[in-house]
Amino acid sequence: MFEHAIRQELEARLTLEAELAIAAERDQFELFYQPQVRLTDGAVIGVEALIRWQHPIAASSRRGSSCPSSTRPLFPSV
Repeated sequence: MFEHAIRQELEARLTLEAELAIAAERDQFELFYQPQVRLTDGAVIGVEALIRWQHPIAASSRRGSSCPSSTRPLFPSV
């Protein structure tokens, strides 16, 4: 049972890595900038760059626009 779980996790990771490579080739990533606002006075003190994967499968299906937690384990921390 433990081996089966590890195998499933590995297969899922390899599938995701392959899909991400295809997404990069097909320009399926979209960049957004989110302001960082100081709460005391509402001043913009910086921005955060966010990337979203516009997966071709409908959002009601397996993917759609992916959330960061689904791909974050594949990328090193910056």
